[in-house]
Amino acid sequence: MNTTQVTLSQPDFGWFDRVVEGGPSFDASGVHGGGHYGVGGTYGQMGDLYASPSDPIFYMHHANLDRVWWSWQALDLEKRLTDISGPIYLMDYSNEQGGNVTLDFPLTVGVNAENITVADTMNIKGGVLCYDYDKLYIPGLY
Repeated sequence: MNTTQVTLSQPDFGWFDRVVEGGPSFDASGVHGGGHYGVGGTYGQMGDLYASPSDPIFYMHHANLDRVWWSWQALDLEKRLTDISGPIYLMDYSNEQGGNVTLDFPLTVGVNAENITVADTMNIKGGVLCYDYDKLYIPGLY
């Protein structure tokens, strides 16, 4: 089974997130961190939390992560449009810094747009988002 298949086989968002994010070290990185470190290395631009958005591949990498996310949701869309959990702060699974994300959790982009909630962004085809992918990682689904 490849990494994408392992990711898509997760039963709920909590496990999906753990597989995508992996652990806090280079050796334990998941699909997300693996893309950053695989391109930029530990000390390269893509491996730097603050500098990586200035690398053009950053956006392709994150768009593909979004496609993996939508592919996973599409496997059980009714359930997964409301399946969200996990810590507010990255890797804070013990909730020492804050609680867990909920559908009502606000998303802020400063002066660029009004605040929305996580629920507003769960369906890429509706609400504030309006896009789709030509191909998903699920053969024969679309």
